Amino acid sequence: MPLYLLGLGALVVAHCLAANDRWAELVAQAKRLSREGRFQEAERVLLTAQREAEQHEERDARIPATLDNLAGVVAAMGRYDEAERLYRRAITFWEQRRATEHLEFARTLNNLAVVCAKQQRYSIAERLYRQSLDLRIKIFGPGSPEAAEVRTNLGNLYTALEDYSKALVQLEEALGVWKKAPGHRYDEAAALNNLGNARHRMGQHAEAERLLGAAIQIWREMLHPDDPTLAEAMTNLAKVQVSLGRYADAEALFKESLAMATARFGSGHPIEASIRRAYADLLRRARRKNEAKRMLEEAVKIENASQQASSFRHTVDVADPTARQRK
Repeated sequence: MPLYLLGLGALVVAHCLAANDRWAELVAQAKRLSREGRFQEAERVLLTAQREAEQHEERDARIPATLDNLAGVVAAMGRYDEAERLYRRAITFWEQRRATEHLEFARTLNNLAVVCAKQQRYSIAERLYRQSLDLRIKIFGPGSPEAAEVRTNLGNLYTALEDYSKALVQLEEALGVWKKAPGHRYDEAAALNNLGNARHRMGQHAEAERLLGAAIQIWREMLHPDDPTLAEAMTNLAKVQVSLGRYADAEALFKESLAMATARFGSGHPIEASIRRAYADLLRRARRKNEAKRMLEEAVKIENASQQASSFRHTVDVADPTARQRK
């Protein structure tokens, strides 16, 4: 089952701020904490940044920037309803000030669409993605990295809807952009991962394995060893190997992915639940029924606790690239 992953800790800094601005310092601190997976600490810092921003005039761009940043951190912790409210407050800010033709507005539309897709509200997500894409094309052009970000996410959406012809158009176009654009190796890997997921859904397992392997190779070179993006990609590859009947290889990847997820978040994170669900399917196919039952029960327990049952998809959505964790 394909799954969306919001870019962790999406952090946007207003370009006009002075280097010694207190708000900018707080946002930069939250950005560092997010890269380290310390989302609760990042949230506390951003709440302080929000109070700092609100001390300025009500038209100050720091206000929606803080809301967008805070929503990204909250979403990374699986609190999607709360993240949506924050994103919508930021969107309302830009709309009330008739500033709806700026990249910041397009970015928040994209991030809200990711959250809606995670909640399986696909028609709303598609509309938001399209609105963000149209605006980015208008500002930067159809072949720009800015447009490719949304194409990646839109391709994920069509994969979830099993509209594979549309998914491949968007994902392959995005991959072509990322391969040519310097400094976008993360995004190239994301496109490879998402294409691999789509090919797997289409039953093209050998091609899916090749694409996912290429994505993992890039991410192993640039991400921290317990980065959740890497864990998700490895889970994707494990699922392909299950389809190919290579259960031992798949189980090794599931175990590694679980270890990475719990090392980063501790026990009980929704990403752990999605890995356990896939692992349970392997155990069921291998006729290890008791183990499969226990694994699935653990997944359901986590899902119920987070109120996000079955809402994750193992694709990578593109938010602010500055938030990606490097080694």
